[in-house]
Amino acid sequence: MKRIITGLGIIQDSFLAWQAIFLVMLLNTYAPFAFPFLFWALGLGYFLVQIDLIFDAFLFYKTAMRFDVSFFAFLSDIRSFWDSAKARGVWIFLIIGAAMLVINLTTIAYLQNHMAVFILSSPFLWTGLALAVVSVGAHAFLPRRIAYSTSNTLLMQQIWLLCKGFSVLFSTLRFSKDFLMPNKQLFFNDEEDFTLLTPEYPILKYTHGFTGVKTCHIRIEAAEQPHVIFLFMESWRASDIGILGGAYSITPNFDRLAHEGICFKNFYSNSVKTSRAVTASQFGIPSDVETFDASSVPRFPLISIAHVLKRSGYMCNYFIGNHLSFENQLECLSSHGYDNLAGTEEIIKAIPGAHGTSWGVHDQYLMDYTIDHLDKNRQTPQFCTLFTISNHHPWIDPPGPHRRLPLPAF
Repeated sequence: MKRIITGLGIIQDSFLAWQAIFLVMLLNTYAPFAFPFLFWALGLGYFLVQIDLIFDAFLFYKTAMRFDVSFFAFLSDIRSFWDSAKARGVWIFLIIGAAMLVINLTTIAYLQNHMAVFILSSPFLWTGLALAVVSVGAHAFLPRRIAYSTSNTLLMQQIWLLCKGFSVLFSTLRFSKDFLMPNKQLFFNDEEDFTLLTPEYPILKYTHGFTGVKTCHIRIEAAEQPHVIFLFMESWRASDIGILGGAYSITPNFDRLAHEGICFKNFYSNSVKTSRAVTASQFGIPSDVETFDASSVPRFPLISIAHVLKRSGYMCNYFIGNHLSFENQLECLSSHGYDNLAGTEEIIKAIPGAHGTSWGVHDQYLMDYTIDHLDKNRQTPQFCTLFTISNHHPWIDPPGPHRRLPLPAF
């Protein structure tokens, strides 16, 4: 199996090399006069392709993640990644990148004097077609985990773009009856009493209540309006939590709160991507619906939990330790019922001296900011959604007293 995968990898690499040569041949055959003017564009283009491949290798070696197309959405938020990149040794990547730029420009300059050999021919085109069939077929039919780990990242990006283009061309992806009907069972259960509001949107419903045995009961008087706080913990995986079976007692305060309150253990993360956790928790839309993403469609007409609570007199707040500009959260949430939003910049302005990493300020300052807000608005019921950030790589110690535990190295 290993030899087969290695052979397929060589074929995929050969197909990408064929594409690079094909571009030069195409220009030389049909627009030879343009080649001198495209010198820098070709050099830069090939440089970016190689940077893509090198960065994918760097990322996979350091994190076991591949560099897919969706990562390009983070280009506008690249400042947040700086401390993590430094901790992972990004300097060697930058040095290799600079060397590759020089090599590419030198190669293109050499090709200018040897363009006679770059003429399109039938054998060359048939060779490319054969390489394409084998390359794409291998990626499509290999087991998903193996294909993810072994396929050329540039090929995977090309396949993704083609599939995305065809889906946009031949279908209208929206939250409609036809689109959501296959997943309808995910949104209903036999113990829910509800009324559907429109047949066009079969998951848009008004829930009256639930039947069956109660697993817990929160006693709230009819006229009572307690504060409601959603606290989302960064990198808070179940396998590390004491009450959820973690091997080490590294979450004593969380374990205590879990014993004092209600701990729901049959709960699954909505996604590995923050914006999709926001989508699921604030709008009730599952993360596998690709037609909505907080960063790409910030003003999508959805009903948020803030819309619902505002009708009951709540002031709705969204406070996070990182930057509100990250994945366009500011535009998205400010247009969906939230009264107050605060991120790194707002917290630093309110608490001079607050610091953290390139990802944002430490959680202590987020909590201080939130407590100060609650104190100033005691007369109004508050709904707060908080996202912590200190647990994010590169795991720089926050301020305050700490007790180090004798844990084994990972």
